[in-house]
Amino acid sequence: MNRLYTIHCGAATIIRKGVVSDLAFSRFLESAVTPRFPGFTIRSGIGYWNGVAEPTREIVIAGSKSDRFSVSEIASEYAARFGQESVLVLTVELLAADFVEGTITEQERLDMNKLREDANALDFDEGAECEHASKELGEAEEE
Repeated sequence: MNRLYTIHCGAATIIRKGVVSDLAFSRFLESAVTPRFPGFTIRSGIGYWNGVAEPTREIVIAGSKSDRFSVSEIASEYAARFGQESVLVLTVELLAADFVEGTITEQERLDMNKLREDANALDFDEGAECEHASKELGEAEEE
């Protein structure tokens, strides 16, 4: 890994006159990003385009110089799918990047993978169910 790519995905859609929903963005990640990069980070914030604020999501990918084409394909696909005038891609050359391994047991790793699978199985459009599940988890931890 010697490059850090950040794809800035504005949520306002000029052509469709709306906003990219969490569910639509999730589906985009599943179809366009995850097949190319199994590991990445999403950051949310507010971006400005032509002086107007809009919700923005950033897809951050640690990769190599050869990943540039795949990153450009993702940005182009986002622009086409969600009617974006443009999508900003920042590329930063890294001096160093390392994974620091944790010390978890095999059972803890399996439990963590199960939690990830369960979270991925949730329909992100069902906010009430997520809120309900969070309350149940909180009550279980208090006991």
